[in-house]
Amino acid sequence: MLHLIFLSTGIRLQELSLSYNLPSALIKKVNINHAKVYISGTNLFTITDWDGWDPEAGIGLTGNIKDNADENTGYPSMKNFTIGMSFEF
Repeated sequence: MLHLIFLSTGIRLQELSLSYNLPSALIKKVNINHAKVYISGTNLFTITDWDGWDPEAGIGLTGNIKDNADENTGYPSMKNFTIGMSFEF
């Protein structure tokens, strides 16, 4: 029986959020007290020498530790983006 342990280092951008408050002079003209535009994202990128989809995935789809030698059996982390605006009247 062959057991492989991969010691790996890397970097991951798990979450990033950016927002911008619109200038008061612009929004007061349309009777808005406060307005904000925002964008956020999760699982944006991973830089690593790991051969599988995701170094944090753990056990693959089978749930069996013996099958863990093939790290490509799990699902990769999905990227997620959110864009929005908020207003106060």
